[in-house]
Amino acid sequence: MELHDNKKREMILNSALELFSKRPFHRVTMEDIANKADVAKGTVYYHFDSKNKLFEYLITDGLNSIRSRLDTGLKGDDPVEDLRCFIESFLNCFIGEQDFFSVLQYEELKDPGDIRTKYRKKNRDYCESLTKILDDGMRMGKFRKDIEPNVLARMIIGMIKSVKNTDHKDVSSLINDMILNGITKGG
Repeated sequence: MELHDNKKREMILNSALELFSKRPFHRVTMEDIANKADVAKGTVYYHFDSKNKLFEYLITDGLNSIRSRLDTGLKGDDPVEDLRCFIESFLNCFIGEQDFFSVLQYEELKDPGDIRTKYRKKNRDYCESLTKILDDGMRMGKFRKDIEPNVLARMIIGMIKSVKNTDHKDVSSLINDMILNGITKGG
């Protein structure tokens, strides 16, 4: 029975994410989510007692998943490789989770409750991780020191978020080449 409940919960979450990626929060109803998931409206309420709670779960779970994926592969001893790994991982997350990022980008300026605050905090966490990589590279003499690392980190994340519907391997190589040849010492 629990496996069946988990499957329904996943169907609800996937349906909600798809709907929120196409319409603003206030235009999606629990009934819309139930219809899309092909479950009874009561089933949606069984798993999530409000649309706000469902939405907050989607955002929090998605951001935590991305955070985990970004941390995988970072070694901390080679900032150039860590930068490459971060860019590749973030791009893979972005390309692989288009609906999720569409929701984030759309809802970034509007939100139910305190979701925007949580999102911005998580976004700062990504930016801080990338800034640390850039700081380490500057301290080790691998990157130029005349670039503000926090500004560069936001630019890199912005570049990745601006890319849609492309082959991510080509984009990852291009971003890495542009960044590394622009910020490495002597580059």
